Amino acid sequence: MFATGKVLPLFALPCLAVALLGIVCSRHAQAQLIAQEEVQCSCNPYQPTDQKNTDDLDLLEKNLYNGKAHLIDATFLYEAKSSQGAITVEGVNVNAAVPDQARQAQVLALLNATSGHANPRQFGLLSFQFPVATSFQSAMSILAAQKNNLSFNQKVLYLSMLASALSNGYNPNLVNTTMNGVFSNLKNGGTQGGICGDIHQYLANSATALGLTDAGITYVNWKSDGSAHFAMHFRDPKTGEYYIANYSQIYATDTKTLADATEVATRLLAPLTGAAPVEGNPGVYHMYIPKTAMWVGDQLDKAMVIQANDPMIRFVAGNDQTSFLFQTTGSENVKGFVMHSDRTEADGKYSLDAIGVSADWKNAKANLLDGTIDELTYEAKVKFGADSVSVPQISTNGLASKNWSQDSLFAGFDLKGTARINDVTGQLEVSGQTIDFSSNLHSTVMGSVQSQIHVGAEYREPVTDWP
Repeated sequence: MFATGKVLPLFALPCLAVALLGIVCSRHAQAQLIAQEEVQCSCNPYQPTDQKNTDDLDLLEKNLYNGKAHLIDATFLYEAKSSQGAITVEGVNVNAAVPDQARQAQVLALLNATSGHANPRQFGLLSFQFPVATSFQSAMSILAAQKNNLSFNQKVLYLSMLASALSNGYNPNLVNTTMNGVFSNLKNGGTQGGICGDIHQYLANSATALGLTDAGITYVNWKSDGSAHFAMHFRDPKTGEYYIANYSQIYATDTKTLADATEVATRLLAPLTGAAPVEGNPGVYHMYIPKTAMWVGDQLDKAMVIQANDPMIRFVAGNDQTSFLFQTTGSENVKGFVMHSDRTEADGKYSLDAIGVSADWKNAKANLLDGTIDELTYEAKVKFGADSVSVPQISTNGLASKNWSQDSLFAGFDLKGTARINDVTGQLEVSGQTIDFSSNLHSTVMGSVQSQIHVGAEYREPVTDWP
């Protein structure tokens, strides 16, 4: 049944739908630009940017330059393994991945040359000569020329050490830095190297030049402050496995699809990401909704439903999940609610607490515009409130898993409208929600809002022959 009373004007729905369509389309069109305008992040939760591998990869470089490669014990690669929904991560040091000293030195010499530094550089008894890069394009050309002379692990080691050098030039006040600008800063050892989007875009270009495939940008929401952050993904062309690069830390995801790799990336770097724009083809972004975000959104959707004769309290308990809902009753259009939901998975406990308000308006009209439109219906739902989410972090190198918690705001809407003319019914639905609204506008617009538009038509032949 449709409720009576004050409702939205009939002309408001198409106007609002068109406006929302413009907002959604412009947001997606600007994805590549916004991808390089995020704020400073603190990088890996286990090794923040300002503490990045200064005692391992930098030590590796210094030791090789001094002919002391036998002292190396640096971790640059992490292998993620999934078992029954639980993900564990183990580090791989350089000696295990690239055990040959000559091959380690070859990587460092290549890094030196593609950074615009004079060579040859002597590594004990080993000497390598590469052309010296003078620009971003020449650096990429040098890498392309050497891609068949390097093993896969050498390429990964190169990207890790390149990222370590690039991150030294991080500057939160420089956005959309050109690739030549990033290169010039790398060559000069300055602090004008752009932000994480610029740095990881440079890494993606380098990965492609080295013969690695499907390199692109991966978005995550960072830490409890919801800051935006971009990492990079690429693929081993032989095995098809995806890798995630977060500055100098590179993760083998044990996955072979971009969606699965993005799920691992959000679990590793920011498990409370509401929506993750991911670069598929160069410059083309797809919106991926992580599983945790889908679970939180589903719980909030269930809590906001307004039903006649709904009980004030609902409680459900099972072996691995519980839920509790307290809601106001007495109004057919608006209600307030307090809820808790949790579930236990192989990797730990997920929990959600929320307090909010939801509203639902419906109406139907018949014989409009002198009978041109036989029936018109519309429904508008809105919700808003505050939530607190706690999810397990990934266990690393055998350390006990801890929980990652975040308090934020949520909001959502769902607008539906149908119009029937004779036997044809047209339908338009526009919806959107954010479960991790942030005071940072770029973070909220780019990675928090989940939006959908559905347009359709249905033909139903009238029934004339009843049994």
